[in-house]
Amino acid sequence: MDKLISGFLIAFVLLLEDGITEFFRVKLAKFSIPNFWLLILVFVFLFIVYVLLNFTIPRAIRGIPFVRKFLFRRARFEGVWLQTIRDGKNLSRARPYSISKIRYNYRNNDWEYYGNAYSAKFKRRASWNSQSIDMDRNKLFWNFRGESIRYSSGQRSGDGNVTTILYLDPTTSYQNRPDEFEGRIFDIDQNDAPKGLSITLVRILQSDLKDVELDGTGLPKSETDCLAIKEAVFKRGKN
Repeated sequence: MDKLISGFLIAFVLLLEDGITEFFRVKLAKFSIPNFWLLILVFVFLFIVYVLLNFTIPRAIRGIPFVRKFLFRRARFEGVWLQTIRDGKNLSRARPYSISKIRYNYRNNDWEYYGNAYSAKFKRRASWNSQSIDMDRNKLFWNFRGESIRYSSGQRSGDGNVTTILYLDPTTSYQNRPDEFEGRIFDIDQNDAPKGLSITLVRILQSDLKDVELDGTGLPKSETDCLAIKEAVFKRGKN
């Protein structure tokens, strides 16, 4: 989509190239500037316009939330999510729940996916931070890769790497925001079995967060807050 937008804008500017050249010729005629310098000025001007159209403007367009969600299907999956592990007995006993967030990072001009993994009583057992690396637009597989940290008794106990594939729902639209979808996570370090684990992500609504204290990343701060979110989401699912 970025390439389509920038390509359209660049093609529009190229159509105006002769007019731009004539504009500079008329404005600079009284200074008796040689054609050689006129061509250099036109080149510099078009180069600046190219940079603006190919990088700055598409990034600015992505930075507007409602425009981003209209143009990019994956942007509709931004938000806070309650994750549950659907298989892998050992890991599901150790870290059955996660609270994650998908958000657009304006600085990197791409999306990031991060969160904390918890025990059944919402003791933090791991955290991760990953960046979008690829989007299969045919199968709607959204791939993330990043680093993970393990915790034991509240202390950092190890590091690892994490790769996640999120399966985007093809029925989503600008009006039809997804509230649940599936994925698969590969948490890779020396202690993990070499297989992926299936996850289900359920959207956490603003109403679920109304009495919850969030940290600077938009995730809940305490065990009590996490439990309150889980109960609110589960209760909503039963209604």
